[in-house]
Amino acid sequence: MPVSLTFSASERIIGWNYLESRGLKPNQNFVVFTIRDSSYLRQQYPSSDFSYHDYRDSSLESYYRAMLELADSGVLVFRVGATVEKGVALNHPNIIDYATNGDRTEFLDLFLGAHCMFCVSQGTGYDGIPKIFRRPIVFVNVAPVGYLHPELQFIRNL
Repeated sequence: MPVSLTFSASERIIGWNYLESRGLKPNQNFVVFTIRDSSYLRQQYPSSDFSYHDYRDSSLESYYRAMLELADSGVLVFRVGATVEKGVALNHPNIIDYATNGDRTEFLDLFLGAHCMFCVSQGTGYDGIPKIFRRPIVFVNVAPVGYLHPELQFIRNL
């Protein structure tokens, strides 16, 4: 099934130029990691108590091994997020902490999610982007299990 949304020629140039500026080489794959913490809800809704969602948060460090494995295999890794508690404490040329490095824009959020090899997510709002662009999503640490998107398992030949 074809993707309904597309980028204009000028948008594609902007997006691919950004990726090239971050080290993406021709035919190199990249993945995005969206790792849930409580900072987004705290910032967006400062007068509300969303602590009952804290069980859904993950330790950023618990993703380091996967990030390093991908980066060491030549895949460019982007950690995404509009608001995050802390930065990635890994020094690897293939790991870009896009959530904290000052590059983040709404456009690039869309472009990265639309063109990634796959997305690693916990069932956050961001994973809606790769979903609408029919990119594979690896769901980890999802709670409650009802937040999984079982219809995604039927998408083939992306």
